[in-house]
Amino acid sequence: MRQIGTLLKSTDAQRFVAYLVTQDISATAEPEGDGFAVWVRNEDQLESAKAALDRFRRDPEAALYRNALAEAARVEQAKKEHRAAAKKNVIEMRDRWKRIGGAPSLSSTPLTMALIGLSVLVGILTSAGMDKSSPTLSYLQFARGRYDPGARQLSFPVDGYAQIKQGEVWRVITPIFVHFGWLHLLFNMYLLYIFGIRIEARYGAWRMGLLVLAIAAISNVLQYEFGGHNANFGGMSGVVYGLFGFVWMKAKYFPATGLYIHPQTVMFLLVWLVLCYAGSMEQFAGWLPSLGNVANTAHSAGLGVGVVVGLAPLMWRGAT
Repeated sequence: MRQIGTLLKSTDAQRFVAYLVTQDISATAEPEGDGFAVWVRNEDQLESAKAALDRFRRDPEAALYRNALAEAARVEQAKKEHRAAAKKNVIEMRDRWKRIGGAPSLSSTPLTMALIGLSVLVGILTSAGMDKSSPTLSYLQFARGRYDPGARQLSFPVDGYAQIKQGEVWRVITPIFVHFGWLHLLFNMYLLYIFGIRIEARYGAWRMGLLVLAIAAISNVLQYEFGGHNANFGGMSGVVYGLFGFVWMKAKYFPATGLYIHPQTVMFLLVWLVLCYAGSMEQFAGWLPSLGNVANTAHSAGLGVGVVVGLAPLMWRGAT
């Protein structure tokens, strides 16, 4: 806090300090000798405050200062109400999260738990996607495969949209429940839990449900289109990347939502996305082991949908 000068009259000191408050300059006046010293708390505002003091001394009765006390009182009241609202919001978010550390209770996130439960159930029924003869696998994939017992493989129709066009529209969504390997399932369920419970607790089950449906449909269709028209794909990864993109944007541009993601988590998921692409390319075989048949397009498409939806309020404001 620095002194910028003195004023002789108490009324002048009070009026001037009130004027500074209306200019968003925090100041105070204290008795000193035969007058009153004016102090400014923020040193970055010293020059502005000194210039304002010079103008005040030249004409302390100017109309500019007559209503300064009343205006300063309104400013302080507004700040007080803002602090109270912020405090109330913190309390509400604490109640919403309920658990220490910010994790919502499982009972408050039924959709996330249902998605995890369905994925695990499908994993059990299909032996984590390894039982190619499973009717469940045939029922849930993007297209119905024909199982060859001799080759122990599935073959798919040339037109992957054939069953969808015939009314089996659930196939646009349900590949998200099919996983190929228990590690694949475990990894996706962990990330679904991390992101899902926070989004659902903040926005509710139906909003998160719409977000999941949008991510699943777009990422699955694009995976089929740009994945060589191969219907033999599945997993919650596209949805997980979409939820990640949504939380990432909300945490970065809308911190008032209470959503947060650690920068290391952001880096890990982005690096993993790149490694999955690299591991699927033959030219990287010399230094990076193959990661198998990864649905890279679903990952990227899901991330894109999540980012766009997360930024939608910002883009909407920019367009209006």
